[in-house]
Amino acid sequence: YREIELEIFYEKQNVYSKFRKLASRVKHNKRPYHLSTNGPGEVLNTLKKGLSKWPTTLGTFPIETHWVISGKIPRSFENSNSKNSILLLGPNIEFHKIDLGFSYGNNKHTFYLAPAEWVAPVLVERLNVQPSKILIWPSGVDTTLWEPRQSKTDLVLVYLKGHEDQRYRDLIEFLVRNSIPHSILKYGEYSPRKFRQLLNRARFAVWISGTESQGLAILQCWSMNVPTFVFRKDKYFDPVSKKEFDASSAPYLNEHLGQFSNTENFDESEFRKFIADVTCFKPREFVVREFNLRTTILNLKDQLTKLVT
Repeated sequence: YREIELEIFYEKQNVYSKFRKLASRVKHNKRPYHLSTNGPGEVLNTLKKGLSKWPTTLGTFPIETHWVISGKIPRSFENSNSKNSILLLGPNIEFHKIDLGFSYGNNKHTFYLAPAEWVAPVLVERLNVQPSKILIWPSGVDTTLWEPRQSKTDLVLVYLKGHEDQRYRDLIEFLVRNSIPHSILKYGEYSPRKFRQLLNRARFAVWISGTESQGLAILQCWSMNVPTFVFRKDKYFDPVSKKEFDASSAPYLNEHLGQFSNTENFDESEFRKFIADVTCFKPREFVVREFNLRTTILNLKDQLTKLVT
């Protein structure tokens, strides 16, 4: 994207990495030939789509920007301290110092992207950098692709990221006991098309996962005008720094989009109240306004403008 002073680097999967992924899915019996989706891949795809739609109307970035979204960081940037460019790292890089190959430290012109506020202290601790080196940048969602195409039914979508724990079993028992139609979607075992089909029908969704750095799938859910009941997860133990941090299972959830559970367990009376109030939520309106592709790209550009000035 030379016309807007932006250069993007990302890792392409080779045949070997694809074979390893297939072997892993065969080992764990996860329908290996089923076309799955994942957060990092979706972040890259939506970003590229957004940039391709508005390359001229975005205006140029305030400074020549090299953005490494995923994969290995080009050696040409090592020890670079150019006054005429900025190096952005993330958000799909595993920020383990040992994995970076070399450390940028507090290099004046290098900045790290965190997809949510709670992730920033984790990166500060891992990389031993100043908080000012972390930029908060959530990825956008293609609100045209993720748009409801039909009337909602009474279907409840249960989204499971992790193992089938007690709260999951209690939820399913409640749905079965009350004859509430539901479909279960497990992380890594569905295609975007299947996800959209279910969201088209779903009245609301129940989200069962651990902490989320952003939660792109839940943004897609909201874009399809599906409110969410999210089981709370407020702490994250970082295996790199060996420290615990305040965290979230849905960093951008608010009163327009759905609600958190009051505890990490299933509470039947609380869930019944959410069902009774579900028509009060207007998730698509909020996402179209705040998380469309153009808005999120301009958000990053504005942050860089402030840094330069």
